[in-house]
Amino acid sequence: MLTGGFFRVSREVLEWELIDDPKALAVLFRLFATVNYKPQKWRGITIETGQRVISYEKFADEVGIPKTTLIGILDRMDKTGVTDRKPTAKYTIITVKKYIYLDETRPLTDRKPTADRPLTDRKPTADRPLTDLMEEGKERIRKKYGKKEGGSKAPAHPPLTPEEKIAFVLEWGEDNVNRYIGKIKKWKISQGREPEVDAEILDRWLREDYAKGLIKKPSECGGGSFNIDDLERSSYDRYRKGK
Repeated sequence: MLTGGFFRVSREVLEWELIDDPKALAVLFRLFATVNYKPQKWRGITIETGQRVISYEKFADEVGIPKTTLIGILDRMDKTGVTDRKPTAKYTIITVKKYIYLDETRPLTDRKPTADRPLTDRKPTADRPLTDLMEEGKERIRKKYGKKEGGSKAPAHPPLTPEEKIAFVLEWGEDNVNRYIGKIKKWKISQGREPEVDAEILDRWLREDYAKGLIKKPSECGGGSFNIDDLERSSYDRYRKGK
């Protein structure tokens, strides 16, 4: 029995004849949670997706009901078309046929069901081929992670917050911080990107130019002054590297 993977349950289970039987529901849920999500070799045979091997005694213990009760429930489940059993002398292979969708990996968080896109339509059909679903998946990823049509990308990090800006001003001086924010915005616009400034880029630019001696901290010069010509040259060099 494979213990990995995930399962999704169709709301159609609410129409099942045994839905009001708590013991039948316990058996069904146990099967949902323990059938294979992908084929697996076992004692020279292949246990397919949606199947598991049971012995009535052990499975009854798993669910916490008597063996005779379990067999009666499985008989009724077979009659309603939810399961199918293939008994042998030593074990029984049981297949879950309805109400469950199995997947090896967890679905994306934005694949939650909505009124116009239930979970059950996340599989290829004649009207919704796999290529369409792949494109929909790419579009969801673009929206989630900031990628936009036309090749441009949104910032990889959140925009600079007021609290972060105050921290930068305390370390580098207001004049330095404001000027570098302006330079970063101009550089991003020249690259066809959104003119958002995030803390990671601002910190990197300030520290790189500080290491080159192009700027100083307020504690070193009393005002965070720098050489304008050198700063212009440094920003232009960055712009050329980004081309």
